[in-house]
Amino acid sequence: MSKISDPQPDNRYDLRILSSLRRIIREVELYSKKLSSQFSITGPQLVCLLAIGGHEKVTASTIAREIHLSPSTVVGVLDRLEDKSLIARSR
Repeated sequence: MSKISDPQPDNRYDLRILSSLRRIIREVELYSKKLSSQFSITGPQLVCLLAIGGHEKVTASTIAREIHLSPSTVVGVLDRLEDKSLIARSR
């Protein structure tokens, strides 16, 4: 039976990638908490507002494509933004 040697920690790209992703996720969580406490909006709400700001008129499906979320998720986010009087929608 052959012995499999452990790769050196420097060569463990998979662990380095996972560690980096975890740090990114943690920073996103912290930023979302800051947004929520200071401005009463969430990260997805901010992303939607930024996408809307780039257009005079825009549909929910266009926003969904631009920010890589499902249209149904965007509609829910837009509902909450409208409840907060941050956007106005019309058919």
